[in-house]
Amino acid sequence: MISLRHRLLAGLLPLLWSFTMVLSQVQKPPPRQEHEEKQEAGGQERSEEQTGGEEGGEAGDDIDAHLEEAAVAEGPEIIEPLKEQDSGDDVTGKIKEAKEPDAGLWRRAPLSNLHRLWRPWRQQLSDDLGLDLGLAYTTLFQAATDGIEDPRYGWSGDFDIFGKWRLVNKAEKNTGSFGFLVEQRHRFTEIAPNDLGTNIGSLWGTTRGFNVQDVAVAQWWWEQFLLDDRLKLSVGKLDPRNYYNGNRFQSQNTFFLNRAFSENPTRRFPRNSLGVNARLALTDHAYLSFGVHDTNGRKTNSGFGDLDKDDLFGAIEIGLTPRFEGLGRGRYRFTLWSTGGGDSSRGESGTGFALSFDQDLGNNLVPFLRYGYQDRDLRNTKNVISGGVGVLRPFGREADVLGVGLSWGDAEDGDLPDQYVGEVFYRLQATGKVQVTPGVQVIVNPPFNAEDDVVGVFSLRVRVVF
Repeated sequence: MISLRHRLLAGLLPLLWSFTMVLSQVQKPPPRQEHEEKQEAGGQERSEEQTGGEEGGEAGDDIDAHLEEAAVAEGPEIIEPLKEQDSGDDVTGKIKEAKEPDAGLWRRAPLSNLHRLWRPWRQQLSDDLGLDLGLAYTTLFQAATDGIEDPRYGWSGDFDIFGKWRLVNKAEKNTGSFGFLVEQRHRFTEIAPNDLGTNIGSLWGTTRGFNVQDVAVAQWWWEQFLLDDRLKLSVGKLDPRNYYNGNRFQSQNTFFLNRAFSENPTRRFPRNSLGVNARLALTDHAYLSFGVHDTNGRKTNSGFGDLDKDDLFGAIEIGLTPRFEGLGRGRYRFTLWSTGGGDSSRGESGTGFALSFDQDLGNNLVPFLRYGYQDRDLRNTKNVISGGVGVLRPFGREADVLGVGLSWGDAEDGDLPDQYVGEVFYRLQATGKVQVTPGVQVIVNPPFNAEDDVVGVFSLRVRVVF
């Protein structure tokens, strides 16, 4: 028998969904500012170029004049099929986020003063050396209403230093760049949020990434554009999630937290490891992406000592990037992957298939849909379907995002019940560089929890990026 409290939790999602639909019909986006890009951060497309005041300025200038200075153009316009997935999950997306014009609720704040000192120096590096740098710190607290063991809460933090150094053809076609990401993760409580899913008996985690990790060069790679920017090659220590089966809202740092939305629970992708990826623009609105990666790599080592020709992961993806008049841009991805064994797949081989779609509906709505399947017991989950909608600029707030998602998954063990998950979050741009995101998840039928039919998970995430 489901208790009253559980019935209330289960009823929360449809109510919020209805509210979101009503909200999307009445809100109107504010007029665009001349100094802003036409960018797709959190969903709205903006151009690669910005205009603005001269970098630096004289002493005594207003703070806002410094914060709203635009970044210089970073080479030629990249055609649609070779652009990043816009989730901010990859280094290119993180740099783009760091360079966003400030649009927070409070424009004058202590961190804004710090940013005023940092931004001209960073811009000088970009102008003179072609080096784009960024810093980010994200902290997450999650607490569950029920579970199978204590503790039922976790709090952790993630510090990132990331960058791209344009070394070949800096402002021309066929640019060559060196990219890197340095990470350190820590926890403040007995467990980190990444482990909370196990304690409540969920089929998959309530988040990903918020765990414990020593300082590590998590990614380093060379990226080379060729054939007049119609082919992009990436070689080095890569994160396969940045190259296959992406999604507009998959970043646990900026959008959804639950793994049903921030990744695909059925896919057994290797950890960051040595690999190569090629992405070819077949037309102006279609691409082919394929690559091979080592399955024994880890973020905390170089990867060279782990390479084994029998333990390889391969993937191929066909993507469509149409633009529909009156709607906007869409991304439709069809991915097939296979792993030959190794540490990341419990020594087992297997294959999987995944779909990932997202489509702009005007300036404010971006619905999305994902499906994943794997043919072996590489993961606890056999099939998963997730979908939802992102509402951009809710209440007319330029940089805020509201997200609603629903998902279903069945366990690899056919005797376990199917799991259903709903998640709602609101990302508030508190200041120009600080985001505060409260959220709630409702997990129905967690299969490893025989006591609770419904578990609620409440989250609070704070992110600072420069």
